[in-house]
Amino acid sequence: MGFVLSSNIVGLAFSGMEHNLHILLAMLAIFGLTRFLDDGRTAWWLVPVLVLGPLVRYEALALSLACIGVLATRQAGRPALLALLGVVTTLGIFSIFLTAIGQGILPNSVIVKSHSVASGLGGTWGGTIAATIVGGIANTIVAFTHLPGLTIIGAAVTGLVITVRSRLESGPDASRRKAAATVLAVVALGHLAAGRFGWFHRYEVYAVVSSAMLIVYLTRTPLLAWWNRPGGMQRVVGIGTVLLAGAGFPYLDATFRQVPLAASNIYEQQYQMHRFVTEFHHGPVAVNDLGWVSYRNPDYVLDLWGLGSKETRMLREGDPSFGWIGRVTAASGADIAMIYVDWFPGGVPADWVPLATLRLRGERVTAAQDNVVFYATFPAAVEGLKSELATFGATLPPGVVLTLH
Repeated sequence: MGFVLSSNIVGLAFSGMEHNLHILLAMLAIFGLTRFLDDGRTAWWLVPVLVLGPLVRYEALALSLACIGVLATRQAGRPALLALLGVVTTLGIFSIFLTAIGQGILPNSVIVKSHSVASGLGGTWGGTIAATIVGGIANTIVAFTHLPGLTIIGAAVTGLVITVRSRLESGPDASRRKAAATVLAVVALGHLAAGRFGWFHRYEVYAVVSSAMLIVYLTRTPLLAWWNRPGGMQRVVGIGTVLLAGAGFPYLDATFRQVPLAASNIYEQQYQMHRFVTEFHHGPVAVNDLGWVSYRNPDYVLDLWGLGSKETRMLREGDPSFGWIGRVTAASGADIAMIYVDWFPGGVPADWVPLATLRLRGERVTAAQDNVVFYATFPAAVEGLKSELATFGATLPPGVVLTLH
């Protein structure tokens, strides 16, 4: 229970996203791998788990490929080949689907949120490799600013050290340690190079959990010896509790303090924006933060940030001052924009008319900004939108403020 609470598994359940499934698949992959290392048998479910992981989240590629490598080098060539073909085929089909609907070979969300992936796209092969390396270094530097990032850095160092030391030893135990330590290093280094940190502790938990399981496996012999000594159980439990509380403090804080605030943020801002566009205003809208606004909304939602739009992502990369937003918004037919003003360093178009500001109450946890500003994107729409906003404002929950301009 202490491990579950201190690794944010409970807190992640409240995000309503795919991260807990990702963690489950990562844990199954580690469990299947360690069973294979111990008895040489490949569980029937291991290959499907290794294939499904990257389909849930691309970060699982490092773990799946590392496990496939271990299988291939330890006389399990057939399951390794099946898993590799499954990973390549399923991801390839998904990339073909993305290109068929006018996107790139990777989802825009991956490109926008990964420094190394975004840096490595486009250009010559040499330039792509160099940019990917630079992006990976920048991403690793970011890891030093987060406690979970430091934990993963420690896991990477541990994996590398044990891998090197195991190469100098011989015997089946050393071989097993080398294989497990290599997987540990690959998972940790992969996330340091291309993963994310923060964002309500969503992205790195799979790497923390995988690393913890592998470290326990690698140290199980001395741990069991210590456990079996007089008073050893109490010492192991005590030290483990301190380590879990220390390394997992951000996750404990998220679970016990931030989850209610995070849910409140989404309800008071994102959900209220969804209510406005589905109950009070019908027609295309422009936003810079997708999510609730587009959920079960039959009308077009223009994504100005590029998370769900290849066109606007490329425009933002070419002109980060957002000088293009007026033209793109007009072309979409959206007569209203709901945006975080601070995200637009060049300012909004001169003919946009500010109508209202939606303000959060209390501490901000999951919302990117406290205030959302509603703009009419052309003067003729002002009066109708003002009437809709006034009606909408009267329905807001207590404490949420919509200030009409």
